[in-house]
Amino acid sequence: MRKNKSKKPGQENIAEVLPDVLDRRGSGMLAVGIVRQAMKEWKEAKAMLKKVPDDMDSLEIIREVEIFFRSPWYRTLREFAPDVLPKNMNEKLKEIDV
Repeated sequence: MRKNKSKKPGQENIAEVLPDVLDRRGSGMLAVGIVRQAMKEWKEAKAMLKKVPDDMDSLEIIREVEIFFRSPWYRTLREFAPDVLPKNMNEKLKEIDV
């Protein structure tokens, strides 16, 4: 049971809400899917930069994805699949050759 910390609706921590909605396995699958999509967009943007080095859209996508992987949101997603999602995803991105 969740403790009521007198938060307004919509201000709950996602980690508090998701377990009520999804089971642990479903949450892990969702977390992995979100991270895979972010990685797909990052790889596509990196590939575009090889073709068009000053493509502003690609530079923005790369920046946003790298910020996402340092965010509390990513850390929360990682809690649902810690054996699959690396702790420091930005380090993993450096190892990927696009």
